[in-house]
Amino acid sequence: MKIKDYIKLLQQVAKQNPNAIVICAADEEGNSYSQVVYKPSIFYYSKENQEISDVQCDGYVEAVCLN
Repeated sequence: MKIKDYIKLLQQVAKQNPNAIVICAADEEGNSYSQVVYKPSIFYYSKENQEISDVQCDGYVEAVCLN
């Protein structure tokens, strides 16, 4: 999902639920949850080996880290 699409969805949710807190799942199965406390930041992500970097590397794409 692209950030612009994610923001549009968040705006729809915020319109109906302006005081909702933001949480994130620890994994895709939802085994645990925690509140998002840090502002979003840009990292560089490798889809191939699922690694991140704080500097741009060959084969990495820009990604927003939510927590």
